[in-house]
Amino acid sequence: MPTDDDRGRVRYVGDPVALVIAETVWQAKDAAERLEIDYEALASVTDTAQTVAPGAPAVWDECPDNISNVFEAGNAKATDEAFAKAAHVVRRRYVISRVYAHYMQPRGGRPNTMKATSATRSGPTCSTHQVRNALAENIFKIPEHRIR
Repeated sequence: MPTDDDRGRVRYVGDPVALVIAETVWQAKDAAERLEIDYEALASVTDTAQTVAPGAPAVWDECPDNISNVFEAGNAKATDEAFAKAAHVVRRRYVISRVYAHYMQPRGGRPNTMKATSATRSGPTCSTHQVRNALAENIFKIPEHRIR
């Protein structure tokens, strides 16, 4: 969920900026047309290799170096020793571009039923339990087992 610092900042095309709730499609369209949003360009980096350079603009405040996750496993000492003994070591640099082929997963969803004590939501996600937890704890403030 966005923090207070995240509100008012758009990071990418398609980042949600408003929510319109209405009883009819026409009311929703009318309300959406009344939205006035001013954008101010922020510093950005489009070369993925430069995103981790010192001083590069941070996408998220909680990741000032633009590195979100580091995962290490195994025995570092044994690995270093194996490389030191190797007859040949191949070093390559792989660049992952900003645009790549990926499956379609719209970032939308719709509530099927919403009551004071429970809710049912339909939508695409690979993280159903995380979504359910976030809705229960951060939005509806109800026990997680009440979200389906």
